[in-house]
Amino acid sequence: MNILLVSGDVNLCAHLQQLLTELGHKVSSSGRGFAALEMLGGGTFGMMIASRKLPDMEGLDLVRLARRNGVTPYLYIMMISQVAAQHEVNAALAAGADDHILQPVDSVELSLRVRNAERIVAIDTRDDAIIAMAKLAESRDANTGRHVERVRLYSRELAQAIWEMGIFSGQVDANFVEMIFRTAALHDLGKIAIPDAILLKPGRLSPREYDVMKSHTTIGAETLASVLNQRSDCRFLRMGHDIALNHHERYDGAGYPNGRGGEDIPLPARIVSVADVYDALTSVRPYKTAFRHDDALQMIVNGAGTQFDPNVVEAFAAIERTIEQIRQRESDPEIAPADAA
Repeated sequence: MNILLVSGDVNLCAHLQQLLTELGHKVSSSGRGFAALEMLGGGTFGMMIASRKLPDMEGLDLVRLARRNGVTPYLYIMMISQVAAQHEVNAALAAGADDHILQPVDSVELSLRVRNAERIVAIDTRDDAIIAMAKLAESRDANTGRHVERVRLYSRELAQAIWEMGIFSGQVDANFVEMIFRTAALHDLGKIAIPDAILLKPGRLSPREYDVMKSHTTIGAETLASVLNQRSDCRFLRMGHDIALNHHERYDGAGYPNGRGGEDIPLPARIVSVADVYDALTSVRPYKTAFRHDDALQMIVNGAGTQFDPNVVEAFAAIERTIEQIRQRESDPEIAPADAA
């Protein structure tokens, strides 16, 4: 595994590098947090081991920034501390760390913990294959551009805001934020089975065609359920299943495929629903122009309590400038509408 060590303690870095290299891992190191973030952005690390105290930032801030920057594939993070107090361990886990180890580091304990990390990263790699399948479904329709990527980014920022605002306390934490960033990509997985004549139709769908299109929710969910039968304890697949099945449900119960409403709709699906609709509103399609950000925002706000969960809409409105920045940064090449001159 490719491991990044981050510590201002030169002797600690040298000791850990020797231990990990002897275990067969490729090891890089950095003495500063901001330099480590740059390395994470340009590398393919499976694990980061970071000191609780760094010369230029708190180790917890490094963890938060690494998670917020969405390093993919999943980065397993271990914190090193000289303090055994439970509140220190809790703080590291709350910031987004996966594990915590004390100094002085026992070589056997380190090897066992890194082996556990390898197992988690291996599972995550298999999950990446499912995300790749979701992007394959998107690639069939050239008109949707970077839709999946934007929905992932919107969903992560929305979940982060919900966590920071204390909405749905106990349901949303750092792991939830990371998980929804990954699983939001699966929302349209079922479109891989929709016939081209319907999926790629430039105009409005007929009622029969619309019924076929709506089936992408159940197809995606059934696909993920078949894998869940073999891995029933996988939170990634379970959240992905809930999103794929329910992201077109409405808060007032008038959505599809099952007419679920309110908090009977799983929270991840209620979050992705807002992200998905916003992206649809602000994107150009052959049959429509894009709404301006402010107009799309107002439509989302107007849908609170009917189409959308009011609490999710509140969080969306609170970060709407961040959402707009993502939209501008991740925008598609312009597509001329079919009825344009």
